[in-house]
Amino acid sequence: MASDLRNELRFVVGEDGVLPAEADASVAIDGRHPTCIVLPHDRGELRRVLAFAQKHKQTVIPFGNTSQLSVGPAPQSYDIALGTTRVARIVAHEAGDMTVTVEAGATLAAVNERLAGAGQHLPLDPPLPSRVTIGGLIAADQWGPSRASHGKVRDLLIGITVALQDGRLVHGGGRVVKNVAGYDLMKLFTGSWGTLGVVLEATFKVRPLPAAASLFMAAVPDLPSAMGLARRVIDARLSPAYVVVLSKGAAQAIVGESRDMVLVSCAGIPAEIDNQRQRLAALLHPVALDEAMADRAAVIQERLRDWPAMTSASWGARISLLPTRLESFLSGIGGAMGANVDVVSHNLSGVAVLRGISPLDSNQLRELRRAVRVLDGYVVFDRLPADLKRSVDVWGEDVPGLDLMRGIKQALDPQRRLSPGRFVGGI
Repeated sequence: MASDLRNELRFVVGEDGVLPAEADASVAIDGRHPTCIVLPHDRGELRRVLAFAQKHKQTVIPFGNTSQLSVGPAPQSYDIALGTTRVARIVAHEAGDMTVTVEAGATLAAVNERLAGAGQHLPLDPPLPSRVTIGGLIAADQWGPSRASHGKVRDLLIGITVALQDGRLVHGGGRVVKNVAGYDLMKLFTGSWGTLGVVLEATFKVRPLPAAASLFMAAVPDLPSAMGLARRVIDARLSPAYVVVLSKGAAQAIVGESRDMVLVSCAGIPAEIDNQRQRLAALLHPVALDEAMADRAAVIQERLRDWPAMTSASWGARISLLPTRLESFLSGIGGAMGANVDVVSHNLSGVAVLRGISPLDSNQLRELRRAVRVLDGYVVFDRLPADLKRSVDVWGEDVPGLDLMRGIKQALDPQRRLSPGRFVGGI
């Protein structure tokens, strides 16, 4: 049956467009392998693969460079791994309108390399931008430290083209900001984890590259002190690009110093940087303020960006809370977990990324989630071994709007052909 499926798909995408599952081990999800891997050469072929899968009752999981396939539970069914990396054109860059239109398989690094020639960038900084495809960026709603100042994917996305489970196209928004109208399909498909459709093309607002930037660092005795210092910076309304707190283990990996730290990034024209430098020094006194020189700052910011993906950890979580509640929660985490967890806290955004050094069992993970829920926050376990995923809901069991989300899934993918069971509530 598997060989028959591969042979038929070769008529759709050509001989080199169909690979056996063992050709790329990274497409496996928690030990579950597809029947085959399909790599369309263009959007037309990708749509025909979806139509083929619909006709032959095959399930499809789209992927870019596989960096997000480990997030979420194993699929309930997995026939075709559908890759987008060959559908990777930069369709249009309108520098005067400050927009860029790209296909799903283009990497974020490639897009920003193109934009840099015009002094612009797409100010999204998820881990490993040379591996993050535009389709994966949207589907997983990926973000980085700059979300505090530039927003997330949905804040910059102004147009989208998506192939539904049977290959039909839907369009939302447009290629210029003033033409964005109608149903907000950008928000619908952002963060849908490949369960509603396959992104083919997207248009984003872009921003000018900053004229100057500086990275300031302050080391303190413990994590509660770091959280308090970060609050002082935020309350001072300095307009930083980000304010991040690092626990000792995270600081060792990112800065090379095993001390709890606060990082403050400022960007703008040189006069703005000078002003913020002076205000920060006065605000933090008597805590010493260290300014990283350009080369060192670039290395630290790259490590900070990539840290969630690069750490070797037995488990990982993203905690979302109101910033004031995040401070109190993380200030108390030392007693609960101590040196067994590394923390990078994005205090302006109210999101902390945790990476566990020592394993936790399912009861401990549930207790962590309960402690956050008491504060009206949410936990997503973005890194768990397969055995724990079977006993702990990665996404959470009380997600707001779940009935509505199930209704949308039923309307757009009634036969559950796309990424079945990969998202919240078994969607």
